[in-house]
Amino acid sequence: MEIGNSSKWVSIIEDHDEGNQVKQEPPVSVWLRSNYPDRLIVIGSVSGERYEFPRGDSVLQVDERDVPEMLTKYFGGNSCCGSNVRPLPKFVIVE
Repeated sequence: MEIGNSSKWVSIIEDHDEGNQVKQEPPVSVWLRSNYPDRLIVIGSVSGERYEFPRGDSVLQVDERDVPEMLTKYFGGNSCCGSNVRPLPKFVIVE
């Protein structure tokens, strides 16, 4: 069940064993942009949420709990044979 007031929505979860109601705040979202040039599907490591970036430069709202791990992902670059081409981050925070 969702209840709300003029500024905020919250979920109420009923604990059927104890008869209690627990207030649960919705997760905070962060806007991320995909730098990857093609379609990219990622499963959030904490939330389990499926994020589909349909093409390069796509921007999606992502659960803030999934963001730290997503920011560790890189693509491209070449560490072989003395190359100085550096990998690029797959995602950046949009501010």
